[in-house]
Amino acid sequence: MQDLEILIEDVALRLPDLPEQAPKNLFDILGVRNKETINSRILAYFLDINESHGLQSVFFDSLKSIIEAKDYADTTFLEFFSGAFNVLTEDTTAYAETETKKRIDISILGEEKWGVIIENKLYHNLVNPLKAYWEHTRKYCGENIIGIVLTLFPTKKEKIEVTVKGTKVIYLNITHREWINEVQNQLNVGDVKTIEGLLYLKEYIKTIDSHYQTQMSAPEYNKIALTITEHRNKVEEIQNKVAQTAKFLDQQIADVFSEYGYEKVGSWYTNKESTIPLHFFVPRSVSILKDNKLWFTLEVRNELNKTIRNTNNVDALFNHFKPIISRFNKTRANKESRSGYTHIAITSIQDVITEKTDLKTAFAKALEETYMGDKGLVKEAEKFIVSLALPHKKSKNSSSGQS
Repeated sequence: MQDLEILIEDVALRLPDLPEQAPKNLFDILGVRNKETINSRILAYFLDINESHGLQSVFFDSLKSIIEAKDYADTTFLEFFSGAFNVLTEDTTAYAETETKKRIDISILGEEKWGVIIENKLYHNLVNPLKAYWEHTRKYCGENIIGIVLTLFPTKKEKIEVTVKGTKVIYLNITHREWINEVQNQLNVGDVKTIEGLLYLKEYIKTIDSHYQTQMSAPEYNKIALTITEHRNKVEEIQNKVAQTAKFLDQQIADVFSEYGYEKVGSWYTNKESTIPLHFFVPRSVSILKDNKLWFTLEVRNELNKTIRNTNNVDALFNHFKPIISRFNKTRANKESRSGYTHIAITSIQDVITEKTDLKTAFAKALEETYMGDKGLVKEAEKFIVSLALPHKKSKNSSSGQS
């Protein structure tokens, strides 16, 4: 056993620390952080001065400042790009000479016949028909066009040449971070009239930052991956011992239940001989080993659960057991009820495995003291359910549903 402790400690000491995890933002929660179409719609929202964000033209002004600073266009040319404009997303290249069904991520079209093309890239390679974008926009704007390739990280060339009808035109590479930084430099919070706009902007900045955080964490994760592969035999040995130990503990839990006539059906333990079908749920021992915490529930399931829910007896069950359960150590009444189950009680034991106590002993003690015997919660549950005089038939102890 001491050899295993030395092995675990040796492998743990060799592994580098995990990089700090960035907190989730709204786009992470929605699962759209990497979706370029969503990102483009958000940018279009901020670019549109007629929207309700209250940020006025700070996104468009910031974009023009970067364009001028990068020597893409001088002040005289940029003067054309003023006045009212419309912002489009997924603008189809209907006026291109070829590739007429491609889509421009963001088009900014001024009423004075000027246009800005924005090709928005997050992680995909730049293989887009920039020529078709320019041909399409030229039909509306003539030569007053600015082309932008917006990326997370700089492209090999900051100015990307494309030939359109024998003339070379230029797309300027700008990064998301450059644009956001300039927005923050120019933004005067005191001028913003709506709090919603600031909240949306904050979430958008967080999701852009998270892309860079992921890239910054890559070397640290790669180092951990290398360390694991270099010591994979030791890691596999530990993993195997964890798996075999968990299997052993699962069997010990089953052995304890068998002493009371309970057997496992699906993920639950039940006594098939009982006239009132009650179920115990115990998580797999892998999670018990991970947290050194044992928790398990006593619950009704299947037809009996449906009957209790259909007759509005969930509250009656909870109210009856709450004062009774309060007398038992480390156990509480639980009102959670769903289509698959209704909890009666939940027991939780932290630090269940110690030098003085093993899982089987601790689990057997909890069952004996709290649930089994003439004064245990199982008998109390059976008596109470009988007292409800519910129309029920005995469960077939199916394993459907989740606990």
